[in-house]
Amino acid sequence: MNCIFASPNQQASIRAIDPDRFDWVVRKEVEFGKTIHRKHPWSVLVDKGTPYPAIAANPRWVKDAMSSDYNDDIIVDAWQAPSGVFSDDAAGPT
Repeated sequence: MNCIFASPNQQASIRAIDPDRFDWVVRKEVEFGKTIHRKHPWSVLVDKGTPYPAIAANPRWVKDAMSSDYNDDIIVDAWQAPSGVFSDDAAGPT
């Protein structure tokens, strides 16, 4: 789920969804004495972001997405693109 090229908002969203995975990345930076970003620790970059509002608004979706099992029916009346898709919140190598 993590990507070193993710924007601060994307990473803040990952931290909101899976804080254990976020903490793992931070621990690895400390363990190796190197930061993922060339200038700042991961936690500093992520603190600049804001989680997508859909995360707080739809906790069941987060639970379903983080589960290894999904047993509910899949019925879609009007499909909508997920939050953040095709946004101007793009990131990449610098």
